[in-house]
Amino acid sequence: DIGSLQAYNYGEVADNAHLDDDENSMITLGIFDYVIWNYDRHDWNYLVTSEPKTIAIDNESSFGAKDNDWARKEIIRDIEDIADKQIPENTVKIFERYLRDPRIRIRLRKSLSDLLDNGSINAICSRIEKISKFILNDGKIPSDENSLETLTFK
Repeated sequence: DIGSLQAYNYGEVADNAHLDDDENSMITLGIFDYVIWNYDRHDWNYLVTSEPKTIAIDNESSFGAKDNDWARKEIIRDIEDIADKQIPENTVKIFERYLRDPRIRIRLRKSLSDLLDNGSINAICSRIEKISKFILNDGKIPSDENSLETLTFK
């Protein structure tokens, strides 16, 4: 495993360090976690800076580390947290460019090929395409059970 060690900066928690203050970043992080199949995002697995900006940490439980019913339920629970919320415009544009430009899709696959097996890469690309249909339809991920089940393609 590759990791990092950083000095802990003691101090007060920033006044803006909770979910409501950086909702757009949290929505984007929820989508990112779905794409990388990270079923372990919780309050201790992200940082909020003073800007505020959300930074994902501890992504160990990603890329199909567990692909079972429990992981699927966790993914659905995480997607429910952002369902029916407006997806940030910059995130929508990223998905539009990905679908429009085959060079981006090729670069993503090439970048991931040194890190992941073909099955994991195919799963990531499939999840991007699945969630794109919702994001590009009306800028939201629907909260109905059928839509959420569709995203986990059991």
